[in-house]
Amino acid sequence: MDAADEKIEQYRSEIIGYLKECYGFHECDDIKEILRTISAYRARASILRQGIIKSPNPKFNRFRLDSLDPFLAEMTEQFKIWSRISSVEQFEWETTTKG
Repeated sequence: MDAADEKIEQYRSEIIGYLKECYGFHECDDIKEILRTISAYRARASILRQGIIKSPNPKFNRFRLDSLDPFLAEMTEQFKIWSRISSVEQFEWETTTKG
């Protein structure tokens, strides 16, 4: 295993850890915290992606295509989902307090 493989494995483990944490979001009552966490994960992945794009090593490009880009897409979806949940909860709160 060369240095690139080790770095890719480190990044892959980091991303898997983030995905495992996302799996537990349904147990959290603080939607704002969930949205902040998703934003932080996206920021970290974006930083990784920028560094990987600069690398001439094809292993990094493969990792980006196979793991990093799908992770970023999933975080975008998660943000949309939790934003929608937040909007629905806000609407429900507003309608119950008016009546």
